[in-house]
Amino acid sequence: MSNCRGQNSLLWVSLAGVGLGLLVLFYFEPGKYPFYPFCPFHELTGLNCPACGSLRALHQLSHGNILAAFHFNPLLVVSLPFLGIVLARNLSGRITHSPSRPIEQHSLLLWLVLGVVCAFGILRNLPFTPFNRLGP
Repeated sequence: MSNCRGQNSLLWVSLAGVGLGLLVLFYFEPGKYPFYPFCPFHELTGLNCPACGSLRALHQLSHGNILAAFHFNPLLVVSLPFLGIVLARNLSGRITHSPSRPIEQHSLLLWLVLGVVCAFGILRNLPFTPFNRLGP
């Protein structure tokens, strides 16, 4: 029983941390405040990783600017509904205590996601149209 309480506590602390992070992201625009992390891959290579522009995209999404968010990181904007479905599925399973097959067991899906992320990381660094529009 105590293990279940510990997991629920961790879940609520995690949700509170995410909520606090989203509040900070809403009120403080990335690129204007020095406390946001920088991308070490971009700093070392000058190239954009698949996650570059994600904080700025999330800031724009928190203000309802979907097109501006898409400009900063289109993969993030397109993937958020799918991530929301996975999160809702996992949370509902925890709340109702109904076992569901973990997403980690869908190996084909995970390989597909990894392939899309890698392809996006490569394509957004190509110097010609339309791929040069994928960078932040």
